[in-house]
Amino acid sequence: FTNKVNEDNALALGSPAVLDRIFLDHYCYCMYRNIEVINDKRYKDLEKELLHNAAKYDYIFYFTAPPPWGLSPDGLREVSTSYSVVMDLLIRGTLDKFDIKSFTVPEGTVEERALAIKHTIEREEQYKLQVGGKP
Repeated sequence: FTNKVNEDNALALGSPAVLDRIFLDHYCYCMYRNIEVINDKRYKDLEKELLHNAAKYDYIFYFTAPPPWGLSPDGLREVSTSYSVVMDLLIRGTLDKFDIKSFTVPEGTVEERALAIKHTIEREEQYKLQVGGKP
């Protein structure tokens, strides 16, 4: 988990960045794959790291699973619908449990999804200006 998060953080290098994999799916994947060996102390450490990394993001956009455009086998990731549904439940449950603000991207074309993300950022930035802080 920590190694994957460090790789993501290195990609951003303190600049605005768009990442397709973030701490959240790394956390959920780690929990799913290693639940039988994660003791209570390690869980608390993972939880602390999760919350620490959540605070670094201005926006988290979530694409529902399985994605409407489908999944292509790449030899690394599971592509079954059942796996996608389980990971979707884990990710949504984690967002909810820890009250991590996120935005679900509506289904649609690439252009429609990009426009929805753009409008969300504009709306949130406008809100920040109105209240003088973070939404």
